[in-house]
Amino acid sequence: ALNIAPDGTELPEGNGPYFPFGIHGVLATLPFAVWLFLAIEQLPLAAEESIDPKRDMPPGILLGMLTLIISAGMIVWLNPSVIGVGSFALGKSGEPLLDGFRAIYGGSAAKILAFVAVVGLIASFHTIIYAKGRQIYSLSRAGYFPTGLSVTHGGYKTPHVAMIVGALVALAVMFIVWFGVGSERGSAIIGGTLLNMAVFGAMFSYILQAVSFIMLRRNLPNIERPYRSPLGIPGAVVTIVIGLVTVYYQLSDPVYRVGVIAVACWFVVGIVLALTTLLVGGSLRTTGLMAGATVVSSLTAFALNLPWSSNWSWDELAGVPPAGSGGIALTQLASLSIDDRSFA
Repeated sequence: ALNIAPDGTELPEGNGPYFPFGIHGVLATLPFAVWLFLAIEQLPLAAEESIDPKRDMPPGILLGMLTLIISAGMIVWLNPSVIGVGSFALGKSGEPLLDGFRAIYGGSAAKILAFVAVVGLIASFHTIIYAKGRQIYSLSRAGYFPTGLSVTHGGYKTPHVAMIVGALVALAVMFIVWFGVGSERGSAIIGGTLLNMAVFGAMFSYILQAVSFIMLRRNLPNIERPYRSPLGIPGAVVTIVIGLVTVYYQLSDPVYRVGVIAVACWFVVGIVLALTTLLVGGSLRTTGLMAGATVVSSLTAFALNLPWSSNWSWDELAGVPPAGSGGIALTQLASLSIDDRSFA
């Protein structure tokens, strides 16, 4: 299992160090480790659908995190010990779980198990679509997005407009990238840079959530809290430190750096849009303005990936992200301030 030398080469006989690249190597993996847990914060968006959120949401969130910890731990710790796999091979693998299946059960059985795993990916995909619709609906209801996006279905009472518009915007971004640079480069950007943007968006969201947690604890210490974090303010401080360290190592990696800059551009556009809407009022709350802001930020992200915009090679920019679920959680904080304030 321990077959990585300090210089990064493979040790055929194993017996390598536990941390071949030292503490720096451990911290440098934080942006990749985020993918093991990214989008767990979507669960609070189901609070309105829960029969008893006060009773159901805290154990649901904790059990979800425990499930991810156990499954991620089993893959990270057990798969390298499988004969014919090892840490060196898994370090370059885009599907470490499937590689372990192939080594143990062979190619045919691994395909069956892979099919079962695809069911989980489909479930994750549907969950992200649900969370996206709920997030857009919440921002629209709060006045940050056009009010038409918070219209619910007459019969099912679901935010169908938000889900449909969100899906169309996502498809438009994908098509712009796909046809703008070609299928090969487009798939590399979609599979690499655009998904890597989720990590920075999540870190930014987690840091601000932790700051909000500290402010609520200090400014409103006596409000009713259905769930009180046992880690308290020290836990929030640790969260901020981990988030900042992760962002630092993202900026140190060319693959992630482009995604960070693109998300930062999107944040700037979003802040300008929100401030303009709040200052001017309903006259600018139009779908056209939001679509225009989205197109501008998308083209900015697209331009950052063009060969003439940097000295990085396409191989560096198109690094394949590690396996795991990925949800774009760029605006998670907005709903937390409305729906989850009492959980701080």
